[in-house]
Amino acid sequence: MDLYNVIDRAELNAEVGRRFAEAGDGARRPKLEPRLAGAWSLMETAMRTYSPTGSEVLIRSAVKAYQHYSESVSSKLCGYLFYLFREIAPGKKWDDTAPPPSHVEWSARMLECVRAGLGDVEFCRLLEGVSDIMAELGDEARTAGVA
Repeated sequence: MDLYNVIDRAELNAEVGRRFAEAGDGARRPKLEPRLAGAWSLMETAMRTYSPTGSEVLIRSAVKAYQHYSESVSSKLCGYLFYLFREIAPGKKWDDTAPPPSHVEWSARMLECVRAGLGDVEFCRLLEGVSDIMAELGDEARTAGVA
């Protein structure tokens, strides 16, 4: 998925709206509740900041990191960012002398803000939903490219 591409971005936004919109408001376009709309906007910004053409890597890493974070007994000590940085660049050690590249750190911190703002349950639902949407849209693009 290329977030520089207006059509790709529009398809992603439309599908997020369709899956997460409030039911029964009678609007022509699905409308996210304000808190979720803000979270989605920040998540989309994190994806573009990380890599407009490789945002799937960030989302897959975020899903894996969340799984480790939620399974770990020590997650309260380490926090979600620890697991996210570990998933984005396996085997790398980030510290004061070798910090992560700014686009990686900014993206990870934005995702942490989304997690903190939505809470774990809603964050997990949004993150896994976006991951599924991106996989489905990627499959459609590959299928259309072959046909």
